[in-house]
Amino acid sequence: MTTMLSQPSPVDQLLHVTTVPTYSFAFSDFLKREYRFGLDPTRPLCKAFLQGHCPLGPECPDKHDHPSNYNKYVYHDV
Repeated sequence: MTTMLSQPSPVDQLLHVTTVPTYSFAFSDFLKREYRFGLDPTRPLCKAFLQGHCPLGPECPDKHDHPSNYNKYVYHDV
């Protein structure tokens, strides 16, 4: 008796994606610089930023967490 390996159906292939696509736009650098978009969300918190100021600023490889209502273009009175 032979065992045949079955291929996943096209629906299963669409619903169970194993690879995450990467995108590159002309404004990707802007998104990373201004909004830190596309950076690994599991990177460690920046200790200098938590103390009030990171000397590396937007070039820092660590996470700079802001309050959820943070927006550098709009003043939020909390």
